[in-house]
Amino acid sequence: MDKNRLFIWAAIVIAGVILTLPTLYYGFPSYNHDGWVHALWYSNFANQLWAGELYPRWLLELNRGLGSPALFFYQPAPYYATSLFKPLFLDDPHGLRQLGVSASLAFIASGWFAYLWLCRIVPRSPALIASIVYLVMPYHLAIDLYLRGAFAEVWAFAWLPLILFFAQRLRSGERFSIVGLAVSYALLILSHLPTALIFSPVPILYMIVQVDRGNRIRAAAGAVAALALGVGLAAIYLLPALTLREFVSMQEMSKPEIYFENWFVMTSFFARGLPAYLSWLVISMVCAAGCAYFAAGEKSNEIVRRERAFWAAVAVGAVAMMTPLSKPVWKLLPILQNVQFPYRFNTILCVASAALIAFAMASAKQTMSLRPAALRLVIALPVTLWVLIYPLSVWREYKTHPVTRANQRELIENNQDAPEYKPRWAERDAFYRLMFELGQAKQFDKVSVIEGSADVRVERWAPRSIVLHVNGATGATLRVKQLYFPGWRARVEGGGDLEARPATPAGLLDVVTPKGDQQVKIELTPGRAERWGQYVSAISLLIALALIIQGLVIRKAKAQCSRAELREKCPDTV
Repeated sequence: MDKNRLFIWAAIVIAGVILTLPTLYYGFPSYNHDGWVHALWYSNFANQLWAGELYPRWLLELNRGLGSPALFFYQPAPYYATSLFKPLFLDDPHGLRQLGVSASLAFIASGWFAYLWLCRIVPRSPALIASIVYLVMPYHLAIDLYLRGAFAEVWAFAWLPLILFFAQRLRSGERFSIVGLAVSYALLILSHLPTALIFSPVPILYMIVQVDRGNRIRAAAGAVAALALGVGLAAIYLLPALTLREFVSMQEMSKPEIYFENWFVMTSFFARGLPAYLSWLVISMVCAAGCAYFAAGEKSNEIVRRERAFWAAVAVGAVAMMTPLSKPVWKLLPILQNVQFPYRFNTILCVASAALIAFAMASAKQTMSLRPAALRLVIALPVTLWVLIYPLSVWREYKTHPVTRANQRELIENNQDAPEYKPRWAERDAFYRLMFELGQAKQFDKVSVIEGSADVRVERWAPRSIVLHVNGATGATLRVKQLYFPGWRARVEGGGDLEARPATPAGLLDVVTPKGDQQVKIELTPGRAERWGQYVSAISLLIALALIIQGLVIRKAKAQCSRAELREKCPDTV
């Protein structure tokens, strides 16, 4: 690696470490909106992963040991990445320090991948400046990381520029680009599904804009094929997540305080709270992006002008989708409501702004006239504010929220899952009453006999697998302290299936056993969605490997052809 490139990579690493230093020093912020629930999900996920479960979906110890299906629905990729750090942090039971290191790694990766993409459209120095600005953008740094604790969305920021990097390579016809685009899109789906949903049209349109009219259908088809392959690679997560939603309490996502209509920006500027904060944030982003667009000037080739106009249009579209003007679109397309918060279109605004700022910085060498120079100075003002104000306020947030941190850590200690992933058989009041009773009890039986007479001994208690020794004087109904979820099956060793059903109103698992001395196996078996997800991902992986092998064969054939031509023309030099 040459010195210039080494300096660039080092500069991005240093910037990422400085911006995320609080998470490295204190750990991932647990005082904010989602920090505590990520600590819960991650710590349980990592424990089961390191115990040998390849894809933990049913989190056994959540909800005071009643279990939770949260990872049937939530994206696993950020937790897999974070689990690599678990052996390095033995004294970190809630995983907050591991999550902090992982968030820092996500920021560094965001900068690297942004640079890889931007240096294909502008020279190195402007690409470096824009990639670092991408890190300090307030929605990326202050909102997602420190205020909301949106751990999965922080990781999504890393994959967005990587997708665009491979889209650029695919446009140029470079080998393996279709596989790279598919893998990076799959990583986005596996990291944050709402961002994947709203970002999906961007790489397709990006491909169309960059090519001549005669090749646009072919470019769009290539992009769609790559994204479809990415969907296939992510099907192991995606199919269960989309098809099992009816079995949990997703109606909790429609409560007024989190309903999408209440989270448009530009509706309040002087009230206290996140909506006003987001409105001023969007204004600062629009100011920077608008000035960058006009500062780039017109002294550029047609492809650059076309791409600059494209990113300006994307920025305008992203801002519009965050304002009440877009309410008819949200109503017309109910799938958008799964995004939950319109302000999530800030992710697209950040990407578009990074591209426009890169073009503005690149134009500095082309023209030194007064107007573009003044506009670049205006761009520097909000960027300077982002750099100075937000990191300083972040340090203060860590220090001035001891009460909030204590409350959130209490939530972690209670081990209670987010309400939307409560199985629908558990009625709200009865479930929380049971949770309170379990919290008051120092210990409780994992299995109790509610009908009949039987002695029960637990022989195995593992995620998705429970083994009981039951000696019944009569037939008995056992209440197993696990929440019911489709897929729970019970059978007698060497015998037939037993009835497994939900117990109302708390939603626990009841198993009906016959008379006699027997071993009862209770398993949460993979359903149709899980199995088909595995099959589709396996087939998609084979297709990706076949494309890679084909590319290697073609490259080898071309290399041999080149050597043969050289041998024929210049035999003395071979």
